Amino acid sequence: EKRRDIVTLHRSVYRTLQIASEAGNLFSFIPEIYLNDIYLNTFTALNVYYPTEESGISREMAGDFVQFIANHMQDTRIVNSDVRDNMTQSLSAFCFYSGSLRALEGMREYNRTVLIRALLTPYANRPWAMTNLILVRFWKGCGFGFRYSQAYPSKFIQSLRKDRV
Repeated sequence: EKRRDIVTLHRSVYRTLQIASEAGNLFSFIPEIYLNDIYLNTFTALNVYYPTEESGISREMAGDFVQFIANHMQDTRIVNSDVRDNMTQSLSAFCFYSGSLRALEGMREYNRTVLIRALLTPYANRPWAMTNLILVRFWKGCGFGFRYSQAYPSKFIQSLRKDRV
């Protein structure tokens, strides 16, 4: 089955990236094809063709994916701005689907804070339009609040807003 092959490839690349990341500077020597072309694209393929609602495996991978992106958005070991842009674009596409939005909401508070800070911190040639879309989706609960009857369709975002107001 094609899905199983994509899942196997995605998980093996994820484990490779995690081990390299934990090993310190070894992460900077990982060929960018692993992160840019394989890891991001296999997850995108799984997210589009096999949505996260369909299986626990997909939910687990969605959680791992957002944790990885959150922890590495500002990682100085990623020097290629194209790779950073693709991470931002993947995160942007990830915010479109309700199942993947739940994975973002399910992140630990520390990781959410790291992710928001990374999105707000500038770097050279940052695609600000993409970053703004992501932030609007977070703050407006999917970002398309005008399509819903509630101001914040995401119940998690609504609860955060009530606590602060």
